[in-house]
Amino acid sequence: MKASCYLKKIYGALCLKLEADVNYCGLICKNPNHPDWDVTEWEANLYTLDWLADFVDLDTNSEPKITKETTQGRNCALFNALRCWAYGEVRKGCPCYAAWEDACLDYAFYLNTQNPVPLPVSEVKSVAKSVARGTFNNPSAKQFSEYVARTHTPEIQAARGRKSKGGGRPIETNSIERMKPWKALGISRAWYYRQKKLGVL
Repeated sequence: MKASCYLKKIYGALCLKLEADVNYCGLICKNPNHPDWDVTEWEANLYTLDWLADFVDLDTNSEPKITKETTQGRNCALFNALRCWAYGEVRKGCPCYAAWEDACLDYAFYLNTQNPVPLPVSEVKSVAKSVARGTFNNPSAKQFSEYVARTHTPEIQAARGRKSKGGGRPIETNSIERMKPWKALGISRAWYYRQKKLGVL
């Protein structure tokens, strides 16, 4: 048996034996070197595949069913889905932060039910609070409309037009980009600038 297949079977068997989360993608873990964690070393020697295989039954079908393929993890997927919803929803208006946090939490729980293996409640709450804090100060639809009305009056727009002399950057009629000399030479723009840099043109 190839080492990679052997490892896969052992990994699957250990997952089943320990009732591990088969959708965990390995992106988040606790740092054993952090002083907050009390770390115990059970085995000083390096693990070998044969040694790990002694503790599991490889004869049974030990490959766990991974129900959701994801490269970013369920936490990130929940965060992204929730924030996209929140950016649009918060503009509809919310009376206070507590009500907004509750709305985010409700929708986060709904999104979590879509996962074949849902996240724990504590993680859903953490993601919902993070999104609620990050989106609550976004302007409401009314505030945004008032801002546009305040900053884009005909007078202000006319003043901006006069200041820019026709709008946008000033146009230089004799600029290289406007004259496009490479077209007259029958070469590409990139080749023109290369030759110019070398001093040929």
